[in-house]
Amino acid sequence: MAKLQINPQGTEEIFELYLDPVKHPVAYNNKVEELVGSGMSREEADSFIQTTPFVLEAYYSTGQGLFLVESEAIEFNDIHNPYDGTTVYNPEKNIS
Repeated sequence: MAKLQINPQGTEEIFELYLDPVKHPVAYNNKVEELVGSGMSREEADSFIQTTPFVLEAYYSTGQGLFLVESEAIEFNDIHNPYDGTTVYNPEKNIS
């Protein structure tokens, strides 16, 4: 099995996801609470969520399955395969 690694910059496979208060009530409300806690009004938070997509990168672990990771998280964190817990290799962080 090939080593799973972070997509090189410019080759990311992107999904844009908009949260909907009816289809995704838990995630939507958690994001609203986060934004309100950061100083936005409820109306500003609703507007932001409805007009700003989550940008997610797609990864496929052979024999295990597909998973998505928020693009912003990849820049600052080690990413782990949710199926087996292994760290996804990031060549940008592993340069000597």
